[in-house]
Amino acid sequence: MVHDRILAIGLYEDNFPLVGLYCEVFWQLLKKKMPRVYKLLKKSYITDDLWLFRWFLTLFLYSFPVEFAKQLWDFIVWKKEMAMVLVALGIIKCLK
Repeated sequence: MVHDRILAIGLYEDNFPLVGLYCEVFWQLLKKKMPRVYKLLKKSYITDDLWLFRWFLTLFLYSFPVEFAKQLWDFIVWKKEMAMVLVALGIIKCLK
Protein backbone atom coordinates (compact mmCIF):
# COMPACT_ATOMS: atom_id res chain seq x y z
CA MET A 1 0.00 0.00 0.00
CA VAL A 2 2.03 2.92 -1.27
CA HIS A 3 0.91 6.40 -2.19
CA ASP A 4 3.20 9.34 -2.82
CA ARG A 5 1.34 11.49 -0.27
CA ILE A 6 0.48 8.93 2.39
CA LEU A 7 3.03 7.21 4.58
CA ALA A 8 1.73 3.64 4.36
CA ILE A 9 4.79 1.47 3.77
CA GLY A 10 5.07 -0.74 6.82
CA LEU A 11 1.42 -0.64 7.76
CA TYR A 12 0.97 -4.36 7.05
CA GLU A 13 4.55 -5.63 7.10
CA ASP A 14 5.87 -8.12 9.66
CA ASN A 15 5.63 -6.70 13.18
CA PHE A 16 3.67 -3.70 11.81
CA PRO A 17 6.48 -1.13 12.05
CA LEU A 18 4.37 1.80 10.84
CA VAL A 19 1.56 1.03 13.26
CA GLY A 20 4.13 1.03 16.05
CA LEU A 21 5.46 4.38 14.89
CA TYR A 22 1.96 5.83 14.73
CA CYS A 23 1.30 4.62 18.29
CA GLU A 24 4.52 6.19 19.57
CA VAL A 25 3.80 9.52 17.88
CA PHE A 26 0.21 9.43 19.15
CA TRP A 27 1.32 9.01 22.76
CA GLN A 28 3.95 11.74 22.47
CA LEU A 29 1.45 14.21 21.02
CA LEU A 30 -1.27 13.23 23.49
CA LYS A 31 1.12 13.80 26.39
CA LYS A 32 1.99 17.23 25.01
CA LYS A 33 -1.50 18.36 23.96
CA MET A 34 -3.75 16.67 26.55
CA PRO A 35 -1.62 15.70 29.55
CA ARG A 36 -4.56 14.86 31.81
CA VAL A 37 -6.09 12.51 29.25
CA TYR A 38 -2.65 10.98 28.68
CA LYS A 39 -2.24 10.26 32.41
CA LEU A 40 -5.75 8.85 32.67
CA LEU A 41 -5.26 6.49 29.72
CA LYS A 42 -1.85 5.37 30.96
CA LYS A 43 -3.26 4.71 34.46
CA SER A 44 -6.06 2.61 32.98
CA TYR A 45 -3.54 0.01 31.74
CA ILE A 46 -5.56 -0.51 28.54
CA THR A 47 -3.05 -1.78 26.00
CA ASP A 48 -2.70 -0.19 22.58
CA ASP A 49 -3.70 -3.36 20.77
CA LEU A 50 -7.17 -3.17 22.31
CA TRP A 51 -7.98 0.10 20.61
CA LEU A 52 -5.24 2.31 19.14
CA PHE A 53 -3.40 -0.42 17.26
CA ARG A 54 -6.73 -1.57 15.78
CA TRP A 55 -7.66 1.95 14.72
CA PHE A 56 -4.45 2.30 12.72
CA LEU A 57 -4.31 -1.26 11.39
CA THR A 58 -7.92 -1.25 10.16
CA LEU A 59 -7.91 2.40 9.10
CA PHE A 60 -10.68 3.05 11.66
CA LEU A 61 -13.12 0.54 10.09
CA TYR A 62 -13.05 -1.71 13.15
CA SER A 63 -14.58 0.92 15.43
CA PHE A 64 -16.63 3.19 13.19
CA PRO A 65 -19.33 2.89 10.53
CA VAL A 66 -18.13 2.83 6.92
CA GLU A 67 -19.67 6.23 6.11
CA PHE A 68 -17.79 7.88 8.97
CA ALA A 69 -14.58 6.01 8.12
CA LYS A 70 -14.79 7.29 4.53
CA GLN A 71 -14.75 10.85 5.85
CA LEU A 72 -11.71 10.01 7.95
CA TRP A 73 -10.01 8.52 4.87
CA ASP A 74 -10.68 11.71 2.91
CA PHE A 75 -8.88 13.64 5.64
CA ILE A 76 -6.03 11.12 5.72
CA VAL A 77 -5.47 11.38 1.97
CA TRP A 78 -5.71 15.17 2.07
CA LYS A 79 -3.50 15.72 5.12
CA LYS A 80 -0.66 13.29 4.29
CA GLU A 81 1.81 11.38 6.44
CA MET A 82 0.75 11.51 10.07
CA ALA A 83 -2.94 12.10 9.37
CA MET A 84 -3.99 8.86 11.07
CA VAL A 85 -2.37 10.07 14.26
CA LEU A 86 -4.19 13.40 13.94
CA VAL A 87 -7.49 11.61 13.42
CA ALA A 88 -6.91 9.47 16.53
CA LEU A 89 -6.05 12.56 18.56
CA GLY A 90 -9.16 14.29 17.27
CA ILE A 91 -11.36 11.38 18.29
CA ILE A 92 -9.82 11.35 21.76
CA LYS A 93 -10.33 15.11 22.05
CA CYS A 94 -14.01 14.72 21.13
CA LEU A 95 -14.41 11.96 23.71
CA LYS A 96 -12.56 13.98 26.36
